[in-house]
Amino acid sequence: MARSARVRPRRPWPAQHAGRGFSLIELLVVIAILGILSVSAGPMLGSVSRNRQALAATALAQHVAYARQLAVSMGTRSWVVFDAGAETWSLYGEDPDNPGRANRSLLTDPATSTTFVVTLGSGSYVGSTIESVTIPGSGAEIGFDYLGRPLLEDETAMESDATITLAGSHAIVVCGRTGHVIRQ
Repeated sequence: MARSARVRPRRPWPAQHAGRGFSLIELLVVIAILGILSVSAGPMLGSVSRNRQALAATALAQHVAYARQLAVSMGTRSWVVFDAGAETWSLYGEDPDNPGRANRSLLTDPATSTTFVVTLGSGSYVGSTIESVTIPGSGAEIGFDYLGRPLLEDETAMESDATITLAGSHAIVVCGRTGHVIRQ
């Protein structure tokens, strides 16, 4: 009687390699893929910081322009106060019934219902800083009168330009006499 050869059923691939780990080729392919991903992700991480700095500059220009527009539309003075040490700027408005810089209060953003106090270096503004605040005289505030003209801290007309420079060489210029806001 002839013996029949027993054919062992072939196991599928995962079971065939069970307990053996990865081959050298598989490990090299994974390492090559990770290398390609890290090289392509590096420039993107750098652009995130630049984008946040540009976002901070855009927000500052918009907030200064908003303070100017609010002064014109409300017929009262508004102020932008910079604190380079704390990396913040704030927007204030004067009370129409009791005008004067001493009676001003923080403005509220109509879109978010939060006060207009912006702190750099956190949240959406990580990596952003106030590099310099150059306002004629020695102040750290710019005001706007009911005609949109810029004012100095002593409430006199600002005759020459003010420049606020943020990280990444982003500069906001408030033109003397006109109050026009330019983002450079």
